[in-house]
Amino acid sequence: MYSNNLIDQGDGAVSAQRPDGSRPTADEGRPHRIVLAGAGFIANYHAEVVGELHGCEVVGVCDPDPERLRQLCERWNIVHQAACLEKLLEGCPADAVHVLTPPATHVEVAEQALNAGLHVLIEKPMALTLREVDRLFDLARQQDRQVAVNHNAVHHPAFRQLMTRVDQGALGRIEHVIAMQNVPLVQLKSGKHDHWMFRDPRNVLFEQGPHPFSQICQMLGSVRRASTFVSDERTLRNGRRFYTRWQINLECAEGTAQIFLAFDGTLPQWFLHVVGQDGSAHVDLVHNTCTVDRATGGIPAADALRRGLSTSWQLAAQSLANVARYVQATLGLSGQRDSYYLSMKGGIQEFHACLRERRPNPFVSSVRQVTAALELAAARLPIHEVVPETVPAPRSTRREGEVLVLGSTGFIGSHLVRALSRAEYPVRVMVRRPSALPADLLRCDPTVIVGDVLKREQVECAVAGCRSVIHLVAGAPTGWPAYHRLFVDSTRLVAEACLAHGVEQLQYASSIAAYYLGKPNATVRDDAAIDDRPLERCDYARAKIVAEQLLMDLHRTRALPIVIFRPGIVVGSGGPVEHLGVGYWPDASNCITWGSREHPLPFVLVDDVVDAMVKALGTAGLAGSAFNLVGDVRLTAREYIDAVRAATRRDIRLHRRSVIGWRAFEGIAWTVKAIGRRPGNVALTWRELTYRTAASQLDCSRTKTALDWHPVQQRERFIELGVERAIRQEPT
Repeated sequence: MYSNNLIDQGDGAVSAQRPDGSRPTADEGRPHRIVLAGAGFIANYHAEVVGELHGCEVVGVCDPDPERLRQLCERWNIVHQAACLEKLLEGCPADAVHVLTPPATHVEVAEQALNAGLHVLIEKPMALTLREVDRLFDLARQQDRQVAVNHNAVHHPAFRQLMTRVDQGALGRIEHVIAMQNVPLVQLKSGKHDHWMFRDPRNVLFEQGPHPFSQICQMLGSVRRASTFVSDERTLRNGRRFYTRWQINLECAEGTAQIFLAFDGTLPQWFLHVVGQDGSAHVDLVHNTCTVDRATGGIPAADALRRGLSTSWQLAAQSLANVARYVQATLGLSGQRDSYYLSMKGGIQEFHACLRERRPNPFVSSVRQVTAALELAAARLPIHEVVPETVPAPRSTRREGEVLVLGSTGFIGSHLVRALSRAEYPVRVMVRRPSALPADLLRCDPTVIVGDVLKREQVECAVAGCRSVIHLVAGAPTGWPAYHRLFVDSTRLVAEACLAHGVEQLQYASSIAAYYLGKPNATVRDDAAIDDRPLERCDYARAKIVAEQLLMDLHRTRALPIVIFRPGIVVGSGGPVEHLGVGYWPDASNCITWGSREHPLPFVLVDDVVDAMVKALGTAGLAGSAFNLVGDVRLTAREYIDAVRAATRRDIRLHRRSVIGWRAFEGIAWTVKAIGRRPGNVALTWRELTYRTAASQLDCSRTKTALDWHPVQQRERFIELGVERAIRQEPT
């Protein structure tokens, strides 16, 4: 049976031509077979969208990360998987490839797919130069295939509404466009600076710029001139320079435009303000609204009233419609209806509609315009020479008596590596990607082992020859099986490797979440029993409890030299300011408490946590012990918010909600999701909610005595290190 680009030979092989040498046309007998090159975040959107498209199916995925590949294939029931596209296509007949790899690899992967006779859809940007874009289009013409880029922003529902009004002549000729994209980057805030967009100051423009550039080019045509101004320069963990604010002025074929990009804000804003001859439009792409303002023809006072009422009515009507769509999707009466998903669906659907309907490639002009505009804006970037800060090469030679830190790139782990280096301990780290190691940690001269904490052989290799091991690996996966795998299974592998190689001490970073702290006025010592009702706790707490039980069983039965630390609410540079231990943060300026009572919370500075861990190394008689790590300065939620408000000069608001109020809210939310048959629907239990009030007090007297531990006692110093430096992200 013929496909629209490949012949199924019956044995799993595919051919880009018919036996007579001609190209196949669209196949009306079966769905398009699509493979995804890349299993990262965006791959889930592609898999879900394709699942909704008539005549399309995802048949395979390739990605060099086996864990990421496994999770994607399990979630979407994808059979074929491989580490690279070449291997995938050996046993997986396909018609099209969606290229979802990092931008620097787009051209290479797309060329491989085109040469295999496949149609290609590429996530933005298509390429980093216009020359590369033209090379792909030329190759596609030679292969009689189509290649396109997913400029999903032009399919955003609010933008489509704008273009409908423009086509109707509501604004007249467009003269000027202002684009504001103040959307914080999660990777920037979390310190994941090994991402491609942080490897060169220009990269973030090619990663984020296609959104406003594609919209502006659709309205005003090609860009003729550009001027670029950048500000707020900073040095990232990888030693590279980065600019968090960009201002770009454009002269286009049919008007002018201004673009403002910001990547470190806390209030997401993404809008277009379009000025035409006869009216203006304001498009809010975050809240999915488009309002048009134009003169009504009345006297000035009446005209102002009518226009104000019209704008208000448009905004109210669209906001109500958005709420209705959200309710429908939540109740399962419709599929995903959020604007980002619909924009992704629009771009993917258009590409496959062109293939199915055998329409000529409509993407060439717009892709060339956007790429040329990005290239022009990047060329005007006022950086004469980009010289990355000198970073030492990772050490691979092992030393005697090293301390292995697992989780070295995390909040506590990075501080611990620095502290061990200052104490002149030889340090070893195991990481999945060496590029994830910050430049300042490489200067601590750790031995770097590439490995995965979930792979037995790799854990054995990392542990061999170490004097001590500190296990800090954590994360926030989805669902109990994933938590058990990351927290419990990895801990078992580490513990067994320590026993096999005679490690002197294994430290495990647990959490006060292993306790039940919901009893007011109770005092919890470090020899107190951990929560005996883990099934009533959240997955994170349950995983910590089960991991502790596993380690203590191995201590009793096989003399595992385990020392457990239970830190409280850890704060400091590199950590979250909007801490979940204080309350729930629906956004960066509002915090909802976990209870209505006002009492001290169990804060601890990250430097005090690592100080205890360093002091425990080599200390005799600690095996089988557990230590609470809570500081002497214990602010209430109100006092903490006041300190954040003073340091940021922002109106951070604290909202009190009782446990009963939280339980009612959780029950309602669970019921609505259950009606809609939402997967992974869970609600916080009464026990979990009362634990989060942290009504019990924690006693650390034994920690102080056994380890000679002295956490910061001065309130002003605590606020400086735990709040002010955390906000400024200054090293301690």
